[in-house]
Amino acid sequence: MPFDLAERIANEDHATMWAEVIALGARNGVEDLHAAGAFTDAQAPVLNWRLRGHAYEVLIALRSMDSRRDDDPFTAYLIDVIDDRPQDPLRAALGSAIANAMSEFADAEGIDVETAERLTGAAVDGALEVVDLYYRLDQSEAREQLAFLIISIPCYWEPPQLSPSFKAMLEQR
Repeated sequence: MPFDLAERIANEDHATMWAEVIALGARNGVEDLHAAGAFTDAQAPVLNWRLRGHAYEVLIALRSMDSRRDDDPFTAYLIDVIDDRPQDPLRAALGSAIANAMSEFADAEGIDVETAERLTGAAVDGALEVVDLYYRLDQSEAREQLAFLIISIPCYWEPPQLSPSFKAMLEQR
């Protein structure tokens, strides 16, 4: 079941690492476009920061949600993020979060619409490849690929940060 997997990924002890691995997958997905000039090296840290933050918020929302409550803000957040994507909830939420991060990045950095669309598609595909690897943890090849991604997380990356609105949701809990 997707939410059992989501719960394991969103475990408090692992949410930071998984957000970084998912962001790294997204970042790897856009690397060819980056090399072709879609964005500069100077812009890359802002993109990486946004990708980490958006993935982290989804993982924290998955861990914090209480779908039994009609007024649960985390369930509402996830429903809003999912945006009618025809996938399982984890893939839908993370795909939408990465798309939102790319959209914010493109708007803030003045990236044209066509390039932004290409970046978004590549970033979402890269992030969802990580989720697919996690789904296949019973296969040694998937474990090896995930281990490689984990050790590839740049040491200079700051931990993911929550947006002020998301922090406010956590504080009201």
